[in-house]
Amino acid sequence: MTSQTPTVDQYSLTVDADDVVRETLSNVGDTERGQAFEDAMSAVRCADSRTTTFILPASVNLDLDSYAPDNDLTEINDWRNVLTSLEDSGFAKLARVLTEDSDGSYASDDITVTAVTVPEGFKVVEVRYDYAPMFGLGRIPVTGGTVGETWEVPAGTYIVGETGNYARMDTVAVAYLEGTDHDAEDLFFTVAENEEFGVSRASSGCDADETHQWEAEGGSWRFRGEYAGGEAPDYDFDDAEDFSDDTHACPVEGCTGRVGYTVY
Repeated sequence: MTSQTPTVDQYSLTVDADDVVRETLSNVGDTERGQAFEDAMSAVRCADSRTTTFILPASVNLDLDSYAPDNDLTEINDWRNVLTSLEDSGFAKLARVLTEDSDGSYASDDITVTAVTVPEGFKVVEVRYDYAPMFGLGRIPVTGGTVGETWEVPAGTYIVGETGNYARMDTVAVAYLEGTDHDAEDLFFTVAENEEFGVSRASSGCDADETHQWEAEGGSWRFRGEYAGGEAPDYDFDDAEDFSDDTHACPVEGCTGRVGYTVY
């Protein structure tokens, strides 16, 4: 597994969660082909109050009148939870592949990876309406509308990498896989064992004494010499001093070296 150099500062020992997701998914599937899915979901998230986003089979082409107010088309407008909204529309199925909590790792943010199976291609259509005031009812869309952009998403499996928590989930990367019969458990191992997905363990070492080696895991800041196969005394990252250039002073008494870190 590839080791990563974390950001090291007082009270901060992390690797960038977004970078981890991007690098991992670029190894798992085709992120260029996954861009179509990412763009479609971004359109839903970014729609303003005058814009409605509809989801249709990719083969369906409608005229402007079909988008008139009070139509019976399927809307997908839940910008807080786009993937669930997509599944509710019937155009995709979701399977949670992996969740990495930042509290139990060295990632800078929570990481969530979801497999989205799209049995048949669909498209997201943006329609912008003009509104008129309606006494006691706020505003209602007036007849007509302007069809804006359309985003087409081919059939297949999309591995969606997000960072953040429920209140703020950001899509970082999407990888496309051919076919729609991928098993979620197999995908878990594909992602978790990828050489770029290393955020749960950390090692540290002194540049002046090779016997001063430590390791920690699960996001812990308690570094133990015995974990690294040595006899260096354990230390707490909280107690480290003299931070500079992602290193700090060696915690071993009398040693003048600098301690650096890798996360894997």
